[in-house]
Amino acid sequence: MNYFSINFFSLIWAALLGILFWVVYQKQKRDSFTLFFPDVSKIETSTFFQRFIFTKAPEYCSKITLGLFFLALLDPQIRTQHAAPESKYHPLPKEGVAVYLILDRSSSMKDPLLSTELGNLYHFPSKIEILKNLVTDFIKNRPQDLIGLVTFARTAEIISPLTLDHQAILNKVKQLQVVSNKEEDGSAIGYAIFKTASFIRATQYFSKINENKPAYQIKDAVMILLTDGVQEINPEDQGKKLRSMEIEDAAQYAKELGIRLYLIMIARQGELSEVYLNMLQRSTQSTGGRLFSASDSNQLKSTFEDINKMEKSIVPLPAKEPSEISSRKFSFYPFLILTGLIFLFAGILLETMLVRRVP
Repeated sequence: MNYFSINFFSLIWAALLGILFWVVYQKQKRDSFTLFFPDVSKIETSTFFQRFIFTKAPEYCSKITLGLFFLALLDPQIRTQHAAPESKYHPLPKEGVAVYLILDRSSSMKDPLLSTELGNLYHFPSKIEILKNLVTDFIKNRPQDLIGLVTFARTAEIISPLTLDHQAILNKVKQLQVVSNKEEDGSAIGYAIFKTASFIRATQYFSKINENKPAYQIKDAVMILLTDGVQEINPEDQGKKLRSMEIEDAAQYAKELGIRLYLIMIARQGELSEVYLNMLQRSTQSTGGRLFSASDSNQLKSTFEDINKMEKSIVPLPAKEPSEISSRKFSFYPFLILTGLIFLFAGILLETMLVRRVP
């Protein structure tokens, strides 16, 4: 859509100046005089163009110059309006599931794991690399949910709190590496569960502390912990209540907060004792979660798919077309001023060089 516009205040100023110039012009017209020539034969025999140059051209140049400057003062513009590009956008979600991914990055996670991702060619990438790929797909499939990221070895570290900025979390996942320092090595599974549950509780509390309705409603809270072995407390942390917390005690704390716990054990059959697996099974089931076991990449992928089905995300809102209208304007005043200056100089040249007036 195109339309022409003029600055209103500039129009008022131009009108006042126009009145002023008209008054001055009328005064000069009354004060003008007639000069008689003894011989006008040469003027009468001249062409129309010559008579125009000698009589009217300088005056017309001055009038055109004034007119162009007046128009420039009005700042005439042509505005073009058009709708924004038709790219669709998704509105920010208002509610969903809070999911914390708790990833083991102890030194054992650099060990190879059977994978068939390249078709029939079997290869053995590290556990942490396979985990990073599967976690990336899991996050991309849950755009509606708050996602958080925790890693643990000797201790647990909050890499990213619950957020809807999933790209930031994906960048963090891509940078994950196993610990290289022996002093940082270990598998504090119980402490990782307890610390993550505490962060979820804090998030839920601060989202409800305001009397108004929070911007995002957490419908359910879930923890998904992935590890490749049993809990191993660093010798220096023995006796420390939190650092050495048992998995059963941490699961009980998550149960009290209404947080479901899913445990994924990356281990071959027979590597873990039945007693240990039964303890994990009881701990997860008490929270409403479940224990999974996977020995290769295909089983890990199926495990994530099963969790995705059990913890269904709320369907995202449909995409909407943007309603913003962008506009562009083209102003004529620079060209009007330039053209006015050209006529001004042309009038001066004609009056001073070709048409000289006798006082």
